[in-house]
Amino acid sequence: MSAEAHRSFACFGGTVTVHVHGTRTAPGEEAADRARERLLDAHRRLSRFREESELSRLNRDPRG
Repeated sequence: MSAEAHRSFACFGGTVTVHVHGTRTAPGEEAADRARERLLDAHRRLSRFREESELSRLNRDPRG
């Protein structure tokens, strides 16, 4: 495993690139994968373009 790792992926309507420097207890590859998953989770939950996202459901809520 490498101390440094990079991930580029589609997210938030563009391309996101994550650069991390790992530690002895958390290698860079693992940290980059975790960062990617957290960002993709936020994208799924907060996208106004996905009808099933939490944000879209909140925006459709008729309550004030």
